[in-house]
Amino acid sequence: FENISIYTTDSSTLKISGINQEKVNLKLFNILGKEVFNKNIYNDEVGNISLPKLASGIYIVELATNNIKITRKIILK
Repeated sequence: FENISIYTTDSSTLKISGINQEKVNLKLFNILGKEVFNKNIYNDEVGNISLPKLASGIYIVELATNNIKITRKIILK
């Protein structure tokens, strides 16, 4: 999880690279802490993740495996 990059390419696509785990749980939270998106992603799905229609703003991305959890901030415009 050291070399993971998480960023948006547009308001409905999240780009993730650097995952080498078999299965990762992806959660997206709004700035108030409410979970707005939850998906299990697998090695072959890593890349472009389609997001639901969300309001512009700051969101927290959480990636978790069985024993590792990382969080990053993203901005949707």
